[in-house]
Amino acid sequence: MAASRDPAESSVDLLVVGAGPAGLMLALWAGKFDMKTRIVDDKDKRVSTGHADGLQSRTIEIFQSFGIGRDLIGRAYHVNEICSWNPKRSNETEIERTQTVLSQPHHLSRFLQADLNQGATEQILLDEIRSQGRVNIERNTIPVALRLDEAEASSQESIFLAGDAVHTHSPTLGQGMNVSMQDAFNLGWKLGLVIIGATKPEVLRTYNDERRPVAKALLELDKEMAEFYSKGPSRRSRDYQNFREGFTGFVSGVAICYAPSSLISSTRKQGLARNIKLGQRLPSHKVICNSESNPTHISDMMPSNGSWKILTFAGDVGSPPQLERVQQLGAYLERLQKYHSFSMYDAIEIYLLHASTRDFDILDLHPVYHPWDEKLGWDYWKVFSDDIWDLEPCQSSYEKYGVDKERGCILVLRPDQHVSYIGALDAFDNLGQFFGGALIRKSDISELES
Repeated sequence: MAASRDPAESSVDLLVVGAGPAGLMLALWAGKFDMKTRIVDDKDKRVSTGHADGLQSRTIEIFQSFGIGRDLIGRAYHVNEICSWNPKRSNETEIERTQTVLSQPHHLSRFLQADLNQGATEQILLDEIRSQGRVNIERNTIPVALRLDEAEASSQESIFLAGDAVHTHSPTLGQGMNVSMQDAFNLGWKLGLVIIGATKPEVLRTYNDERRPVAKALLELDKEMAEFYSKGPSRRSRDYQNFREGFTGFVSGVAICYAPSSLISSTRKQGLARNIKLGQRLPSHKVICNSESNPTHISDMMPSNGSWKILTFAGDVGSPPQLERVQQLGAYLERLQKYHSFSMYDAIEIYLLHASTRDFDILDLHPVYHPWDEKLGWDYWKVFSDDIWDLEPCQSSYEKYGVDKERGCILVLRPDQHVSYIGALDAFDNLGQFFGGALIRKSDISELES
C-alpha cells in the first residue's frame, strides 16, 4: 500500500517520523508529557520478526523504568554465556569450543543480555503507547512539507536525528536497535521539558553533545569487530574473554558517561559517594521500604515519568543531630519544589534512604519526604531503609554506593536516571544553583511571558 501524501496541515508540538524502535521510544516519552504529538511511518505495519534481536542491559533497564521490563524479560531468551569456537589444532577441518565466557560481569547490571526479535520488541512498545492513550501511530503516512515556528526555536534546536539515521553499521555487536532506543531515551524527556516550558531550549543541544560521542565510539568499535570476524581464527578468538572485557561495559550500555553541562554538575564531590560516577546512570540496588518491609530495587521506585529525582542518603536518622540536618534539608527541598513547580508536571520528586533501623517512624520526618495527597493520604513509598539484611541478605546500599553513614549525601538523578549532582546534605546553595541551570524557575517563566 502506498504511503499517504495528504496535504492537509496539522499543528503539533512534536512530530516523530518513523515508527521503528527509536520513534516508538520517543512516542513513549511523549505520552508522559502534556503535548500534542504525531508519529508517522511510511510502512503499513511494524516489522513482523526483525532486523535486530539483541537486547543489552541498559535497554532492558530502560524498559523496566517504563514498567514494561517484565513483559520484555518474560518473552526474551536470556544469554548467560557466550562460546568461542575455533579450528582444532590437531585437525583444522574440525572446530572445537575453546572458551566459554559470561555474556557480561554480573556487577554491571541486574539484567543480563537477552534476545528477542525486533517485531516483538516493537509490539511491547506499541502496547504501552496505546495503553497511555495519548499518541496514535499513523501508518502509510509521510510528511511532504514541514514549517517550523521560528518564534519558538531555531532549526538547530527543532530537528533531531536518532537511530539508523545517525549511525549505520554492521550487526556484529548487536547494537543498532539498542543504541537507537538509547538515543531516543536521551532525547525524549528533554523535548518534553522544553515543550511544556520546564526548561530552556538550549538544553536540547546536550543531545548532540552526549550522544554523538556514543555514536562515534560505536562506529569505531564496529570497525574493530568487523576486522576481528573477517580475519577468522586468531589469538583474540582463542582468548575471547580477555578481548571481550575491553568493550563489555560499552556494549551493555551501562558504562556510558555524559560530560558536565547544564544537566550534569561539574563539581565532582566524589568523596561523598565513592562508587557513584557523575554522568553515569545510577546502578540499582536492593533496599527496603521502611513502612511495609518489602525489599525492592531502588530504581523500580523511581520510574521514567519525566521528573527529576533527589535521593537523600540521610544517614543514621536515629541520631538527633543527624535527624535535625535532614529536617533542615527537608524544609529547603520543599521550597525548591515550589520554586520549580509547573502545572500538570511534578518537576522534582524526593526520596530518602536512611541507615537507621526500620523501627524509625517516617511520619517524624519533614512532610516533603512523605508528601500528603488529598485522596490517598501520606505517601509511604518514598522512604527506604538500609536495614535489609534479616529479610534478604545483601550488601548494604551505603557500602554499595560508597556513602558514609554518618555524613550521608544528596544525589540528583535526571529523568533518564543519570547522576547529575552529588552534594552534602547542607549544601543548599550548590543544589539550588544546579537546578537553576537545569530547570526554569518561576521568575524565569514570568520573564519569558512578559
